[in-house]
Amino acid sequence: MAKEAAHGIAGHYVRDQPENDWHKVTIEEGSGGTLRWSNVAGRSWSLEFLNNGDELRSTKDCPYGEQKLEIQRDGAGKLVSLRFNNEVYRREEKHGWEYGHEEHWPFLGDPKVQSPVEVPKKGGKSPLPGSYSKMNVANVENNGHTFQVNYKDAGGEVDAGQQTYKLVQFHFHSPSEHTQTGYAGWTDEQGKQYPGHYAMEVHFVHTNGTFKGDPQTAARRQDLAVVGVFIREGAHNPELEAIWKESPDQEGKDTSLAFDGINASKLMPANSNYQTYQGSLTTPPLSSGVNWFVMDEPIEASPQQIEKFRSVMKRNTNRSIRGRLSSGAQR
Repeated sequence: MAKEAAHGIAGHYVRDQPENDWHKVTIEEGSGGTLRWSNVAGRSWSLEFLNNGDELRSTKDCPYGEQKLEIQRDGAGKLVSLRFNNEVYRREEKHGWEYGHEEHWPFLGDPKVQSPVEVPKKGGKSPLPGSYSKMNVANVENNGHTFQVNYKDAGGEVDAGQQTYKLVQFHFHSPSEHTQTGYAGWTDEQGKQYPGHYAMEVHFVHTNGTFKGDPQTAARRQDLAVVGVFIREGAHNPELEAIWKESPDQEGKDTSLAFDGINASKLMPANSNYQTYQGSLTTPPLSSGVNWFVMDEPIEASPQQIEKFRSVMKRNTNRSIRGRLSSGAQR
């Protein structure tokens, strides 16, 4: 990253304490104006100095969101350096993508069959062609984008297109990735409204075991079937609470669960009606060919349980809507 231009202030950039995401700018002259930066990926943004450097802020063109800033002055009160902390930038460097910056995501799948989509609220098929039982879990991990529960043995199965797909993991998104026609929506902790979205969505990922390639470079993933279940803000969910207690707060951490196993059916709605279509993964590389089953009815979680997930993730973890599924239709 290097300084592109400066007006009324000059400085140079150094990476300071990279293990904890701090970056440092040493000020060489001046105390007011704007510093503009560009990085090796060609993205640029500005840091604006106001009131003789007493106030600093990221300008609206910053692709990494709000930054925490620290000011250092000398004995005479002159501004000599600032440091900014940007976890989003670090996560994007590590994973190659980050939520909120879809324009930079690696995209390999068919653009005509992408997920998530808006689904009808009623009139789905029934029952879901699957069954689940209590099975041993390997761990629950915080991969920086979600909490993910990984099974030691298949946690159940679902049938699609004369194929049987085994449940290998499930994970969460907030707000929900799919939306539902006619649903009023959810309002987050900051008062922002999300029409059509539920507070969360859990994805149960199944595979038929036929995929042999590199998942990071695959344009199609016909080996996958995903069951999506909406989570509405409401009553406390004891099954979710057991998982939350074992979910690491730190990215890159995982833990063995303190109980024997999880029965995925406990996180399924009583009404087994569902909508089905062929779409894609909702995270890079956005591979197409995925069989989707989205349940009509939600389960519930308390506001506190929803906030637990969101406070650890620190941002929305959903991809934007890619289309609409008509009632009774399959794509």
